[in-house]
Amino acid sequence: MSEATDTKSYPSQRLDPRDDLIDDCAEWECLLATQYARDAHDPFGLYGVLLGFRAEGARLVRERGRLRLEAGELAEEYPALRSVYLAPRRAELTALLATVADKLTNERIAS
Repeated sequence: MSEATDTKSYPSQRLDPRDDLIDDCAEWECLLATQYARDAHDPFGLYGVLLGFRAEGARLVRERGRLRLEAGELAEEYPALRSVYLAPRRAELTALLATVADKLTNERIAS
């Protein structure tokens, strides 16, 4: 795990469930580790939602220093899933994406 994802409480078996999608694996590891530290034991928390989205093939895209969640393999189902699971957590997700983008940027600068 990179420095940006070094969250001691994040179990290694819970890294990116789609490590076959290598283009955004580092972003997902950082995102999941960060959110795991916040609410992994909350069955209704954002961590579980994001883990499910990634398991189904959602992607993270970096643009102009920001991160954005995209449908990826969920193209057809994504709008309905987003409205049910992500829209109610929009503020939390937006803050998480900003935090992770900052962590990844700082990691790049430090290397």
